[in-house]
Parts: sequence; C-alpha cells; structure tokens
Amino acid sequence: MRNRIVLCHGKKEYVPSLQRYDKRSCSVVVKSHVIQFNTIAQWEANRIGFHKDDVNEWLLQYGHRIIPYTDDDVCMNSSRDNIKILVPLCGKTVDMLLLNSQTSVERVVGVEGIRKALLEFKEEHPRLEIQPTSDPSTKIFERFEGKNITLLKGDFFDMLHNDVSSQFLSSFDVIWDRASIVAIDPSLRSEYVQMLLKLLKPGGKIMLIAVEKRSGAVPEALRSGPPYSLSEAEIRTLFSDSAVQVSLLEERDDFAANPEASKRFREAGVTSMYEILFEIEKPKVEAVE
Repeated sequence: MRNRIVLCHGKKEYVPSLQRYDKRSCSVVVKSHVIQFNTIAQWEANRIGFHKDDVNEWLLQYGHRIIPYTDDDVCMNSSRDNIKILVPLCGKTVDMLLLNSQTSVERVVGVEGIRKALLEFKEEHPRLEIQPTSDPSTKIFERFEGKNITLLKGDFFDMLHNDVSSQFLSSFDVIWDRASIVAIDPSLRSEYVQMLLKLLKPGGKIMLIAVEKRSGAVPEALRSGPPYSLSEAEIRTLFSDSAVQVSLLEERDDFAANPEASKRFREAGVTSMYEILFEIEKPKVEAVE
C-alpha cells in the first residue's frame, strides 16, 4: 500500500501505510503511539519557542565527555574516530550542525516527526547538501541524506521496526537527547528508554536533559506538558533495570537562567522549574541474562 496524504490544520502530511489516520482527533496512530498534529500547527505558525537558535550551552560545556575536543576552537579531535551520533526528536536544532562539523564524527542521524522542521534545517544549512533520497528497502521513514548527516522523518519508535532494525540496532556511539524525553507522553518513557539502550552500542553514552517542575500553585501545571516534569529519581528508576551508570552533571534554575522563555510556565502556576543534565554510560560488555 502506498503512503496516503491527509490534510490536517491546513497542512498536507504523508501518512505511511503502517499508520491509520484518525480524522476526528486530527492525529496519526502508530502502533500504540499517538502523534498529535497540533505540533505541526505550531511549526506552520512558527510558534516554536522550544527551538533555540544557538547551540545548547551544556553541549558546549560538557561535549568533551561524549566526544573529546580542544578548548580553543571547539574542534573535537580524538583517537575515537568514526563516531555515530543519534539525535531523537531533533527538530531543526543547530546542535546537529556542531556535531556534524567534528572530524571524529562519521555521521549524525536526526529523527523528527515534523517534515517542515527537517526542510527548514535543510534550507538553512546548504553546505550540508541535504537531499531527499529513495530507500527501496523500507517505507517506514522519509529519508534525507547530506554530508555526514542523515535526517529521518517519521516515528522515532519505528527505528527498531523489522524493516529497518538492522540499520540502527546497537549502531550509535552517542545519543544526544536535548530534552526529547520530556517532550513525549510520560506513559511512553519506559519504552523510550529501552529504545535508546537498544540503539546504543556497548560502551556508548547518552547525554540527556530533563526538566523538573518542582513546585507550583496549580497542580495541573506541574503535570501538563510538554515539557513533562521528570525528576532525577525518576530518571534513575527508568534506567534501573539495566547496568548503565547514571551521573548527574549539573542542574540549573530555569526561571533564573531563562526568565523570558519560562514566563509562560510562571503564568500557568509553576513556581520552581529546573533543567537537569545527565550522562548515562552503557557497559562495554553486555550483561548476560
């Protein structure tokens, strides 16, 4: 069956044949996962306050922990060559541009459900020569290829689908999760973490940002999202079934660090919100069950 085109919020979207389209809720149901099209509407209206024009400060500060680099030119020169990096729910983050520019990096793979985000990244960075490609082996993802970069448009949870799992299983040295884990519904977190660990090579590292809403006058504001609140204790519980090492690198008061960007949360009733940075390392030798 060929992909179908649906119209939602005035936006044409290609829906893979594995998915079914629910016209009433304006969503695509993929297995048990629901991708709401209001995110597409945000991109169409350029209401993308979650997108940052600059490289993430923590990636600049702590990037040497996942890819060593020299302090003077942020060039990550290392004996570790041919590094492959995954960026889940990548949007059009310029973090991918920084990672792609490092001599030790063989390829950056970004996965995103919103086509417009990937097209904007393609147009804003012409030197990467990103072009759509035809992959006859699968209909799971719409694929874009460029210089040492691959962009996949589709459902992140399909990366281990039978048609494509051989390409991605245990194939990434590094995963850069710039608060993607708090963008998904909390009910999917456990499955998301298991996906990350299956995609990561033995000895590989995840650098992950969580957001914790620590206090508020309105309980619903603490529960709502995205971003959905996620504490250090919850992170450790999510990774507790595996033999990974979880290290808290830093936390910061988001209200103090980003007063303008956090204004909407204060207005909603949140009185304290922190960003938390973790480094998660997978054992070099898989545990035998």
